[in-house]
Amino acid sequence: MASMIIDEVKTDILVVGGGGAALRAAVEAARLGARTRVAVKGKLLASGSTATAISELFAIGAALGFADARDNPEVHFEDTMRGAQGFCNPSLVKVLAYEAPERVLELSNMGVPFDRENGRIRQKASDFATYPRACSAGGRTGYFISQALADRARQLGVSFDEDVMVYKFLVDAQGKVAGALAFRKGCEDPFLYRFRAAVLATGGAQQLYRFALSDVSMTGDGYAIALDLGLPLVNMEFVQLGTGVVEPVRLALSKPVFSLRPRLLNGNGKDILTGILPDGVTADDVYRTKVFPFSASNPSRYIDITVFKNSIAQDASEFIPVYLDLRGSPEIESTISNTLKALREAGVDPRLSPLKVGILCQCFNGGVLMQDADCTTAVPGLYVAGEVAGGVRGPDRPGGNSLAEGQVFGYRAGRAAALFAREGIGVSLLHENTVALALAESRELQRSWQGDALLIRFQVKYLMSRYCSIVRDEKGLRVALDAIEDIRHRINGNTHRAADRCSSESSCDPISALSTRNLVEVARIVLSAALFRRESRGPHFREDYPASAPDMRHAYSIRRAESDRLIIDQVNY
Repeated sequence: MASMIIDEVKTDILVVGGGGAALRAAVEAARLGARTRVAVKGKLLASGSTATAISELFAIGAALGFADARDNPEVHFEDTMRGAQGFCNPSLVKVLAYEAPERVLELSNMGVPFDRENGRIRQKASDFATYPRACSAGGRTGYFISQALADRARQLGVSFDEDVMVYKFLVDAQGKVAGALAFRKGCEDPFLYRFRAAVLATGGAQQLYRFALSDVSMTGDGYAIALDLGLPLVNMEFVQLGTGVVEPVRLALSKPVFSLRPRLLNGNGKDILTGILPDGVTADDVYRTKVFPFSASNPSRYIDITVFKNSIAQDASEFIPVYLDLRGSPEIESTISNTLKALREAGVDPRLSPLKVGILCQCFNGGVLMQDADCTTAVPGLYVAGEVAGGVRGPDRPGGNSLAEGQVFGYRAGRAAALFAREGIGVSLLHENTVALALAESRELQRSWQGDALLIRFQVKYLMSRYCSIVRDEKGLRVALDAIEDIRHRINGNTHRAADRCSSESSCDPISALSTRNLVEVARIVLSAALFRRESRGPHFREDYPASAPDMRHAYSIRRAESDRLIIDQVNY
């Protein structure tokens, strides 16, 4: 960095992230009178995962009881706890189930064009839900939710800083979070946010994997920020992966697609399900029970496992597609209209040719340990919501819960942050030495950066997609973890220092370098958590430990100690 002078931006509330949870937090904080700014890593409504994801059943779940009067918040709570298998906080799940209906009705009043039937919001069946409660808006539910919230936020005077990456939080003399360092796209010098409270709503780390249902901005920044603060992450071994279209568009393939009984073919036209199902499991079983994402607890796991194994290539630069053949399906138009629309917009027609499919990453079930229903963390003044938060999601969860969590806890986080600031609890005592030390640290990272960020990302994606995807085992996880540790040392400049620090343009870009560093840090966490859990449960399938272990029926948190050592603790809910 060329200058010692640093720009400052002051606000009451800083919201980091641009998805559904972040926008809901901003709306509520501003509604309560707090000056609110939102730092978005990319472009609002065109980055992240909430606004960009599309699928047949991309929906928000709420027990409105429109499709079946027997559905109610208590059933929603029970469904979620059953999928969680004891791995999440019951009090948080209770809040989710009971407050989701109000949040959905608010969104409807804001103008979200939910699909309707007889004048009421249409509710569809979804995975792990007893009754239909998924509310969708033409397969682009997340986009319409984000659009409505962004419009409301602007009406309330919320400021948006686009193309800004927040990479480090600073605490004041009282231990409260009071500042954050960030980079603007195209700038080599960071700037400082000063605030009274902050909401971390950065989403997950889907870019750890070769194929993802998000854009390139999802690099685990919130997880890395939390690790830097010494905060624990919980359930990080549970990553939602599954079979989806990978070229030319990324698209999750949910239950309605498989209800059409498509054939899964390798490059030679051979049906890859033939002969691989164990005794007692039929093709009808796997198609009838198909869920997205993959779950080791479900017979449909054989679809995802065989797709994964048939797409493995020894060469890291190569991908072997599997082909999903829907040609000749008579009910395709009426069954998967949203999927067809998305495919046609990408120039693909599954009625005429098979789809190229593989394993893609949807989201993370783990995150920063949320201490209570107000989304607090162990650092006063810092709140978490959405995918970056942990404690509401276990190994499996009902379809629609993801968007619901963002709305319920985004609302609560924004409210709690605004009250924290209003009551004067968040008066900043941020010391200038704290800022200076943090700036020196970021300068050192830039000075000592080793290697090409794009190449490192490619290596990380290969390692995670090959060894920490649908099928895992100790040997592969250790291979990946050893490689990640080597990459960590290299990019931190600890080994093989070179006179020429910037081998390519991408290496010198602070946002690219920091995003890549964050991916490597989060990969280390996920691999370590997956190694520690010697059993199979939900989306975590260990081929060397294929059954669930009763003595591991609880969550674990993982945090980074000052010595850089990782500490794993049991979490008892």
